[in-house]
Amino acid sequence: VSTQSTGVLQALSEEDLKNWMEIMEGKEATYSEPMQAAKLRVPQEVGMDFVKKCIERLGTLGLSEQGIYRVSGAQTKMSKLIANTFEDKNIDAVMEVDDVKVIASALKYYFRVILPEPLPTFSLHLVFLEA
Repeated sequence: VSTQSTGVLQALSEEDLKNWMEIMEGKEATYSEPMQAAKLRVPQEVGMDFVKKCIERLGTLGLSEQGIYRVSGAQTKMSKLIANTFEDKNIDAVMEVDDVKVIASALKYYFRVILPEPLPTFSLHLVFLEA
């Protein structure tokens, strides 16, 4: 019988964040994969619609909030949003979410995990380094 539990740590200031990052050797925290979204092949149009909807929703709800991309949203809510959008094909699921940190976390997850290639593509990596 496993008695593992998950703890959540939050930096309350930039100095706390700096200290945590130093302790973690500069690495961000890792999260378990929401559902099977990382294994999905998401058509480019669906991915772009998701990005646009997230940006639209964040523009509506989150312009006055600080740290929406730095502070993670609830993992279970973010997993549900990813699953609703990409597994259930409900592209408007993001419009039903009111928590800006959940939306921002889902957007970051899309860019980090679901998108098959980083925004600064592998083929342009050296060009970016030279710039």
